[in-house]
Amino acid sequence: QCFNHTWSSVQHLPFPSYTSDQLFYQCFLPPSASQQLEVLRYCSSFSLCCHLSFLLKIVCPDGRATSWMPCFVSDLNPRHLRFVTEGIGEKEAELEKLREFAVDVTLDPDTAHRDLVLSSDGKQVYDTNVTKDLPMTSQRFSDHVSVLGKSFSHQRFYFEVLVKGKTDWTIGVATESIERKGELTLQPESGFWTICLRNGEEYEAFDKPVVRLTRRLNPERVGVFVDYDGGLVSFYNVDTTDLLYSFTGCCFAERLLPFFSPCTNIGGTNSAPLIISPVSLFD
Repeated sequence: QCFNHTWSSVQHLPFPSYTSDQLFYQCFLPPSASQQLEVLRYCSSFSLCCHLSFLLKIVCPDGRATSWMPCFVSDLNPRHLRFVTEGIGEKEAELEKLREFAVDVTLDPDTAHRDLVLSSDGKQVYDTNVTKDLPMTSQRFSDHVSVLGKSFSHQRFYFEVLVKGKTDWTIGVATESIERKGELTLQPESGFWTICLRNGEEYEAFDKPVVRLTRRLNPERVGVFVDYDGGLVSFYNVDTTDLLYSFTGCCFAERLLPFFSPCTNIGGTNSAPLIISPVSLFD
């Protein structure tokens, strides 16, 4: 009964064409070594590994089902193996899988609004409310206090931004051809897929219409995942692994660039920088 209940919750995952009885036989009875490896090869998906771990613990809590695990150690990524044997939550598993698409994002100074200060390594940006004497090129944002990440070619990519200590920010992705002069409408129809914080408490996704997000998530570090071919842009609270918002069914026609706005620092209350943080897979 426990197995049937658990199976009903995971049967949408990319198992091969096994019935629940076949999967039970191959995973939880003593199968041949070849059958063990066949099943575990379908666990190359990190999420699937974690569900298998969950099933093992529910159906055989005394550990009988793990007696054959050494047979496939060499077939699994070490991180995946650890989470099969030790277990991890579904949300953590999903975010861990996306973090494997991490890219090295660097800010493009040629696009930065003239009030912004970028760190020498191109990983931090904040607003000074002091306009620097820089050429106003076609690449540079003229009115919106924003900067783009440098271009790269990836169909799927992921990056993380530390937003701790800020009262206002906007992050996401944008197309290369976005308008950079004058006031901007940060919505998909204008080539932007972004979320924001306003006044220290109002979280929104700039979809159409704008979507108010729950305040209780209160992220200090935001993960951004893009699946270009899948038409998906998703945002995560990295510390809680909660999904903040997803833009789905997007039709991308050109390259996407990371987009960052630390927003203005009027009054000195929003002086903390946006920081592109290194992505390290969960320990």
